[in-house]
Amino acid sequence: MTELEYQRQAAELKDACIRLIPQLADKAPSVRLLEHAHSLLRSGLVVEPTKRNDGVPRYLFCGGEWNDQADTGWPWCAAYVCWLHRMALVPIVANAKNERLLWECAAMWRCAVGLGVTEPAGVVPGLGWTMFLHGRGCSDRLTGTGIHHVGVVSAIDGGRFCCIEGNAGNRLAEVWHNCSDNNLAGFARFVAA
Repeated sequence: MTELEYQRQAAELKDACIRLIPQLADKAPSVRLLEHAHSLLRSGLVVEPTKRNDGVPRYLFCGGEWNDQADTGWPWCAAYVCWLHRMALVPIVANAKNERLLWECAAMWRCAVGLGVTEPAGVVPGLGWTMFLHGRGCSDRLTGTGIHHVGVVSAIDGGRFCCIEGNAGNRLAEVWHNCSDNNLAGFARFVAA
């Protein structure tokens, strides 16, 4: 596919999510967040064809703006989480311009710490919470916290939970985790249940 085709698909997905906003207006923030996440997941279109942080994710979550470090940009999992919050009308930061600063997973964690909305690894998370992992990907170039990946908790089953994650196998995917996983750094309650 060409860059124009990726841009067109991204615009169509964004329009579909925008059309969901009025339908979800009376729902809880976590429900709005997860409806948008599942809508994108069902589309099957949020993938990186060349494994270089390109394609639909680049245009849908980042508006085509990208850090060109090593010609690959940053992994887009954190940009995806920011975008979901914005579509659910509960942005992590009020100023969209400052949102770009949170595209670095570790910076998003520091924001959660500053807001006082973190929960430690090992707890059973709530739906819509943001999960943070150690040791995955390479989005920790600047902060040195060891946090490399984020996702949004979409299901809970006892001591396990499922996240919808961007940049999981170069696509948007559902991934199951155990609450006791060693690489789990913690959670952020950016949305109320």
